[in-house]
Amino acid sequence: MDSVEEVGAVFYGSADAPFPSLEELLFDTLNQWKKWDVRAKQRREVSFPRLRKLGIGNCRSLTGPIALPSSLEELRVRLFAGGDSFGLVEEETSTSTTLVLHIDKLALLQSCLREGHLASLRRLEIRDSFDIEAFTRGLEERLDHLASLEQLRIAEAYRLQRLPHPLVNLPSLKSLHIVDCPDIKMLPEGRRLPGNLVDLQINGCPKLERRYRWTTAPEGCTIQAKNGDGALQLRTP
Repeated sequence: MDSVEEVGAVFYGSADAPFPSLEELLFDTLNQWKKWDVRAKQRREVSFPRLRKLGIGNCRSLTGPIALPSSLEELRVRLFAGGDSFGLVEEETSTSTTLVLHIDKLALLQSCLREGHLASLRRLEIRDSFDIEAFTRGLEERLDHLASLEQLRIAEAYRLQRLPHPLVNLPSLKSLHIVDCPDIKMLPEGRRLPGNLVDLQINGCPKLERRYRWTTAPEGCTIQAKNGDGALQLRTP
């Protein structure tokens, strides 16, 4: 398998709906793999209808995009440092409508954004982001391809210092959760938040909790902010 350079027609075979029952798919240490052929829109729509977990690691030549279902509504991204063989960890709340993506290169997700493969995405969770500059830059450049996104959760991004300011331009965003990001200290530029936001949760982000007084949120938005002593009260500058 180490000699594989492209995943395409040979991988899918001749079936009209490839892998109808496949729930977990793992690619590990394919050093020559350069391309996953996702050009055939019809093929992408019918492939992997039951896929719940996709892992891609130690595939140093692969740049993306990767084949994600075109109707994908919920995606959880798990980033890891790579270098070792890895497995797909069981998710406590994984459901048949959620795809958990394990990758060691954020560029794979960025390529999906760039190609518009996440246009149907409604819920996105990103955890353990080790290359935070690329994470922020990628989101800022491609948030226009996330027009359907309603829920965004960022967790354990230990080097994240600010939220990307185009968050305010997401027309459908209603829920924003920021959890265990100890270095984050800034909301989007101008301290604005998305106008449609109805649920903001801040937990384990002490610098952010100290900096802002939460009445700057949109009217009707419920804010839950917590520190080590419990819930924070609403406050003004």
